[in-house]
Parts: sequence; C-alpha cells; structure tokens
Amino acid sequence: KGSGSKGSGSKGSGSKGSSSTEKEVEDMEKLTDRYYKFEDALRNVEKQLNKVRAERDSISTKKDYEKSINKEISLINEQIKAMENIRKEYQKERDEIKKTLKNNGFQFDKNGDITNYQKQLDKLVAQANKISDPEKKKAMQEQVKALADLIDRYNELEDETIPDTTTEITDLKNEIADLTKDLADQTE
Repeated sequence: KGSGSKGSGSKGSGSKGSSSTEKEVEDMEKLTDRYYKFEDALRNVEKQLNKVRAERDSISTKKDYEKSINKEISLINEQIKAMENIRKEYQKERDEIKKTLKNNGFQFDKNGDITNYQKQLDKLVAQANKISDPEKKKAMQEQVKALADLIDRYNELEDETIPDTTTEITDLKNEIADLTKDLADQTE
C-alpha cells in the first residue's frame, strides 16, 4: 500500500522571508523521505514473494514444494514487519498532526474524533478576516487553509489509512495460517 506522497508538511507558516521558505523546503524533504524506506522494503519483499509464487508452478518434488511454502511464509512475515513499520509511521504522523491541531484550539474525544472542527475553523476564519494589514491577513488565511489541510490528512490517517493497513496485516497473518495448514495437509 503506497502513500509516500500523501503526507502534509508545514504549509504557510505565516511569516515571510527566506528562513520561512527554507523551513518549508526542509519540511518537504522530510515529508518525501518519510515513507520511502518503509515502502521500498515492502516493494522488495513483494517482488521476492511474486518470484517464489511464480516458481512454485514448476516444482515437482514434495520437498521443494515444502521449501517454497516455508520461503513464502518467511517472506510474508517480512511483509508483515514492513507493514507494521509503515503503520507506526502513519501513527506517528497522525500524532504529530493531532498535536499541531490541539495547539491551534482543536479538541478531540476519546475515539480521536475532532469535536470542535467547524466551530474552531469558523473562529480562525473570523480572526483572519478581522486583520486589516493585507499581508498579515493573507498569512493568517494561509495558516487556516494549512490547518484545514491538516484536518483532512488527520481524518484520512485516523479513519482510513491506519485501519486499512491494520486489516492488510491481519489478512497477511491469515494467509500464513492458511499456508501453514496447507503445508500440514501436504505432509499427512
């Protein structure tokens, strides 16, 4: 499951100048690298799995078949580990976003849902609209837009990405159980 480019960096910090731009570039570099190593590890395992599965069609002995199944189980375990690492990184990103949102007045219930989403956004928009200085007003509007983007990313992680990844891990564990049963059946 790839989503290396779905993260949200710091968008519109509200200040001007090259230090702000450099910070945004630095944040984007962190963002681009955030999932790459995990997804690359997952892709490599998936390539090996596909090769093992493709080679199984030409296996003629029971011993080689068992070796192939055991190799597949081992690779699926590596795949699970890679998926767990990706999930941990998703959770870390979600927690970072949650902290940023809390620091900007957003509140969360015990399930992780934002309880004052619309009210707080409306409040921030109203604050931005009261600013008379055009540059400061624009900066505040960009900050509100960045927070809205963070809310979208938070909800995506919390409600879709992390649960979907957990389901994929469970499916892989079930696949190992099926292969183990198949292997046991073959040896009877």
